[in-house]
Amino acid sequence: MTYPDYNTYTKLYGRYLKKGPERFFSKANPEGKSVLDLCAGGGQLSKYALEHGATNVLMVDLARQMLDPDFKGLGRTNRIETEVEGFLACNKIQYDIVVCRQAVNYWFKNVEGEDIARMVKKGGMFVFNTFGNKPSETPTVREYYHEGVAYKELSYLIDGKIYHTQAATGIPPHFTVFDWISWEEYSNKLAPYFNIEEMVEGPSSMWYCWKV
Repeated sequence: MTYPDYNTYTKLYGRYLKKGPERFFSKANPEGKSVLDLCAGGGQLSKYALEHGATNVLMVDLARQMLDPDFKGLGRTNRIETEVEGFLACNKIQYDIVVCRQAVNYWFKNVEGEDIARMVKKGGMFVFNTFGNKPSETPTVREYYHEGVAYKELSYLIDGKIYHTQAATGIPPHFTVFDWISWEEYSNKLAPYFNIEEMVEGPSSMWYCWKV
């Protein structure tokens, strides 16, 4: 799977990125805290955490080209280029806040609940967003305009995998494949280690998980 560069990524997924990073920290103030940003992408969540007083941030993302070229890190950021599964297998450090924006479906099925819990300090939080509705097995096209640009999304489900193509006028399309994960799967894996609150936002939802 190939990943777009920062400019292409922000243009293709602008509608979703418009929903600001503050949602990920609404129940976990980053001031004075350590933050782990899984699948950090362009670095929007990391930047927000640093600007709001995080003591340090670790960004984990395989694709260097997705990072905002203007991201400076404010001197308190490190970055590891690896898959989340590999990072969790060797990580020995715990963080106050762990966030994952629009990417948990790429790795969640490949790790155990204890692997996730091990990276969060007691009383800390794991926060992520994900799909709320199971996609159709029939290819579905969604069309919309965002900031004057016409978009089309094609997605469908095959054997538990979501196949998704994102296209927009004047921009090369982006194709991805990731897991469909049900509410029950998330809950069963996380509930032994976290107190969970889910907030539904239309077809998607935010998950706030407090480490017990």
